[in-house]
Amino acid sequence: MSDQPSLPTEKDLMKLPLLAIVAYAVRCARRALPIVDTVPSFAMHGAAVKHAISLVECFCVGQDLNAAPDAVERAADAAGRAASVAQSFAGGSAVALAAGAAQAAAQATAAVEDSWADPNSADRIVRAATYAAGRASRAVAADRCAAVSAAARADYDRLLSLSLGTYPDLGQPIDPTDTGPLGPL
Repeated sequence: MSDQPSLPTEKDLMKLPLLAIVAYAVRCARRALPIVDTVPSFAMHGAAVKHAISLVECFCVGQDLNAAPDAVERAADAAGRAASVAQSFAGGSAVALAAGAAQAAAQATAAVEDSWADPNSADRIVRAATYAAGRASRAVAADRCAAVSAAARADYDRLLSLSLGTYPDLGQPIDPTDTGPLGPL
C-alpha cells in the first residue's frame, strides 16, 4: 500500500459540477507549471502553456470567452504542441507532462463550451481532468509527488464541500487561483 494520497477517480469527479471539475484540472496543471520554466529554450512554448492555464482560470470564474469562441481550443492545441516539443529536450518528459496537464485543462474547458451541443462532453471533461491530475503529479520530482497528490486530493475534497452544483450541470463559478476559496496551491 502506498503512502501517497489517491487522486480522485473519474467516478469521484462526477460528484462535482462541470466548472468545479475544470477548476480541479487547472489547479493540477498550475502545480506543474514551474517545471515549464526549467528549460530556457522552451520559453515560447512555455508562454503558450501559461496562456492556456490563464484562459481556463478566466473561464472558471465566469468570464465570457465568447469574444474568441475557439480561443480555448487554440490554447489547448498550443499546449499540446508544447508537450510534443518538450519530448525532444533532455529531461523533457517532465516538461511534456506539465504541458500535457495544461492541454488537458484547456480541453476540459473547450468541452464545457461545447456541452450544449454534445451530450458526451461531460464525460470528456471528467476524462480530461483526470488526465490533467495524473500528468501533473507525474511531472514533479518523485520527492514532491506525494505532496502534489495530497494537494490535488485536498482541492477535490474542498470543491465537494463547497456544494457548487451537481454533475453534469455547469454549476457555480469558482475562482481556482490562490486567492479563491481553494486557497494556495
